[in-house]
Amino acid sequence: MPIGEREVATTYKDQKIRFVNSWFAGCKLYIDGECRDTSSAIIATNKTTPLMTAKLNAEGILEIYLTAIWAIKIKKYVNGQNIAGDVF
Repeated sequence: MPIGEREVATTYKDQKIRFVNSWFAGCKLYIDGECRDTSSAIIATNKTTPLMTAKLNAEGILEIYLTAIWAIKIKKYVNGQNIAGDVF
């Protein structure tokens, strides 16, 4: 993985979720291989507002939170419960 890039991948109820953040290419959210959201945010400092959201197959809403200044930290929530990533 290139310097300045971070990926968090997980499976939630048979759906493959992959989030990739890069200093130079922005953020991309994939669900079952399909790109569902993108962001070109350079700096993310708001830990309480999701950077991205996506609906999962009848299971609720996926929220991606990101904080990235000197280090990239990513957490994934579904219906308010942490399913993967960092704690912040």
